[in-house]
Amino acid sequence: MIKNIILLLFFLIGVNIYSQTINDAKTDLQDLITLNQKLETLRQNNNVSAMQVALILTDTTVFWNFGEIKPGVPVTDSTMFHVASISKTFAGLSMLKLVEQGKVSLEDNLKELAPELSIRNPWRKTHPVKVTHLLQAGAGFVGFHPDLEKIVDSVIIDLNSYIESQPYRLDVQWRPGEYTSYHNFGPVITAYLVEKISGQKYADFVDQYFFQPLEMKHSSFFETATVKRRIAGEEGYRNIGGAWPSGGLVTSAKEFQALIQMLLNQGIYKEKRIITSKSIRLFETPSSTLASRKSDISLGHAINNWTTTFRGFDYRGHGGNISPYQAYYLYSPTTNIGLVFMGMRGSNNEALHYPVIEAVLDYFHPNEKFPVKYATGKDYDSLAGCYVLENPGSLKQDLFQARITAVNGIMMMDEEWNLELTARPNVFRIRNEKENPKKGRPDDMLVMFIHNDEGELIMQNLDHRHEALVRIPCISEN
Repeated sequence: MIKNIILLLFFLIGVNIYSQTINDAKTDLQDLITLNQKLETLRQNNNVSAMQVALILTDTTVFWNFGEIKPGVPVTDSTMFHVASISKTFAGLSMLKLVEQGKVSLEDNLKELAPELSIRNPWRKTHPVKVTHLLQAGAGFVGFHPDLEKIVDSVIIDLNSYIESQPYRLDVQWRPGEYTSYHNFGPVITAYLVEKISGQKYADFVDQYFFQPLEMKHSSFFETATVKRRIAGEEGYRNIGGAWPSGGLVTSAKEFQALIQMLLNQGIYKEKRIITSKSIRLFETPSSTLASRKSDISLGHAINNWTTTFRGFDYRGHGGNISPYQAYYLYSPTTNIGLVFMGMRGSNNEALHYPVIEAVLDYFHPNEKFPVKYATGKDYDSLAGCYVLENPGSLKQDLFQARITAVNGIMMMDEEWNLELTARPNVFRIRNEKENPKKGRPDDMLVMFIHNDEGELIMQNLDHRHEALVRIPCISEN
């Protein structure tokens, strides 16, 4: 009786809850109503026309639909959104499925798997590009170069043709397995390898092993009749050509939440195993950076997903932006909590996913504080110095610098941002009450100091976008 009343009240305020059991500690009615109002206020203040939010536990999912697809047509559970780079998730999972089948190893040399790819790696004898580097954005490939970018017909979906049209992207810019740099090219190569190894079209492989068993019946990388009919926004589906494995997915929060349920349940969805628990651990564990290889810190870019921390709690996930759409998903195997956000950009072009994430995670972690113990100059003055970017995402990106100082027992970056030592060894939180470098993220940026094989000191960003800076001699200003 009580459950029926809750469901009725949720219906009246526009909330759908799909549950085997109601978890009273996590689905308190009044708190959810308050959260619903907060999310609607965020939407209106940012002039966002349409969005969906899903709160996901191992046995409970709450859905919210906000706004209108177009004037007079409300968002419903069946409304679909372009989720852009979240598409990369399935490239990583598909390769892990092939590993399970014994058809490939994460340690395989990419050049041997695909000798037809013109990979130019100056470190190939000692540091070859491996499959695991490719999946974790740690192969040394850059994102783009505006002077070399070729115009590719947006209707081209053949993966080999697209790869051949962008040959400069196969130039390795740093030793594979030391740094990660986020880009769209790796998942395209991954999808190409999936086709070559499996003998199936990549979209068919994803459909067989993930979309169908997860009941993602209408999700698609391409414009189908259903996508055309259900997608939010006046502009509709956007064809992004050969990069579609990295950004072409269109889905709904209701369908995508099945993936989060599967991840929270260690590869099982509705009592059916989709992928092994070992593959889930690999999916979630970074191993292609100095920080991950030389410490037990499991933060950073893993297999097409990354960590986001909130008050000391680690969440895995991925975000996506493709104008005018934005999306994000997060989940924590420790807290058994998941979140999906899909929506439009507002008229002010602000990214809404971070405020939404903060509102939802604040609901689950209302009283926790970020665990911090303050670093002192006495303990950490050996970290002081000037640092320059080592892993640019573009061949034309400025190699920006940062200066770390230790004065009067206080660690600072560029004399503006404090470095606070967290409860994890050598992991620092960078923060400033007035101008926070998190740039709208739900928590502060985390960095770690680590030495490379040559003994150089590296400051490695553990959050997206994963910059790595190497210490260099400071140039005197006098």
